[in-house]
Amino acid sequence: MADYYYQTLQLPTPSMTSAGPSAGAQAVGAGVKLLHKVSTALNGWAVSYRVNRELENLAPEIDKQMPQSGGVLICVGIQEWAIPDATGTRAQMFLSIHIAGAGQSPQVVLEQYLMRPRMVAGAPTGWRRRDEYIWVTPKGKQSMMSGSRR
Repeated sequence: MADYYYQTLQLPTPSMTSAGPSAGAQAVGAGVKLLHKVSTALNGWAVSYRVNRELENLAPEIDKQMPQSGGVLICVGIQEWAIPDATGTRAQMFLSIHIAGAGQSPQVVLEQYLMRPRMVAGAPTGWRRRDEYIWVTPKGKQSMMSGSRR
């Protein structure tokens, strides 16, 4: 099993994360940015812990799908309160994780993933689903970002 860097993707608009093909077929490539650490975008110790455990479980499949050049895109589903509390906080819980694709750049792989029809687990009443995306690359071949370790 290889040693990897894990970076979260920041999308241009929140609606693009779960809108899918019916969102008007907008290209997302130019607005996608890599962030430094997975844990910075996945609030809450319990959610981050669970995502790290699930990434360990996905490691053999990540190894299998890792291209010679580029990386693997992971989609993390999180359910959060639909309405924040009085302090503006939204409780979050882990919902699902899966490999969304592999390729040369996170922008291209994410755009292809968002354009494909797909079924995902929904959140229960009172909650909403929010997707986070993680770009996985082998150490030594990571994107031009420093300090992007899991």
